Amino acid sequence: MSRRHSDANHETPTKGPQMNARQTTTKHAETLAALLPRMQAAANTIPNQERITWGHAEQMKDALKYAVYAAFAMGVITEDEAADFGVPV
Repeated sequence: MSRRHSDANHETPTKGPQMNARQTTTKHAETLAALLPRMQAAANTIPNQERITWGHAEQMKDALKYAVYAAFAMGVITEDEAADFGVPV
């Protein structure tokens, strides 16, 4: 059994004595919820900028990779779907 599954039902301290797994997960989920609308706005505007460089292309590739990893980690997409996005997990 993976650590993720074995720890899922236990609220053991993580990253410091004051925060348990539930609190840490909640904090990360709140941060993601705050970032996602800003990321969506950027995804809608960056491709329409007047000047696009290979630097932009590489940054967007990295952003996509991490977004797919996050979606997979959160159970939003399957391994096959990740591969369809070009990011095998």
